Amino acid sequence: MKSILQVCFKTITIFFLLVSCGLTQNENNFLYTISSDDELLKLDTDGNFIWKYTGHDDWIISTAVDNVGNVYSSSRNGEVHKLDNSGKLIWSYTGHDSRVFRITIDNEGNVYTASWDNEVHKLDNDGSLVWRYTGHTDWVLGIAVDNEGNVYTASRDNEVHKLDLDGNQLWRYTEHTDEIWDIAIDTKGHTYTASR
Repeated sequence: MKSILQVCFKTITIFFLLVSCGLTQNENNFLYTISSDDELLKLDTDGNFIWKYTGHDDWIISTAVDNVGNVYSSSRNGEVHKLDNSGKLIWSYTGHDSRVFRITIDNEGNVYTASWDNEVHKLDNDGSLVWRYTGHTDWVLGIAVDNEGNVYTASRDNEVHKLDLDGNQLWRYTEHTDEIWDIAIDTKGHTYTASR
């Protein structure tokens, strides 16, 4: 999504315990940090504290910001929270059975989640499930969406899948020989994958 610059995301997996730290910057240059202390912080560009969200009860793994400044966070307990730009909870989604590893938002405000339950969920702006994709056979670790609403997923099953806006598989890429941790799409629709 053009308004979101992923500045830093670092994950360390030790004995299947995920420790995460992340930094997301939106187009207004506010910074959003997440941590295994279960907190999400909003800072200005000088590093001054603006607000703190403590509504998760487990490690926060991923965060994203939409075009109007709403903030989305996902946790190791499988929950996704949507906050307004002042850090107030708008809704929470609990439809996953395991940790939600990545979130991304399209230009219409739809939310896409990638989870260790091997599933991808599309939620509408109100946090209601639109569709569920179950075509992967292992953890879904990366997710991206292009400007036409196509969804790209990366998995521990070593595969990349492209889905249409209704969640139907368009193609599958299987040339990686190890798990794929992240995925990105450029403005021309080219897909970039990062594998271990």
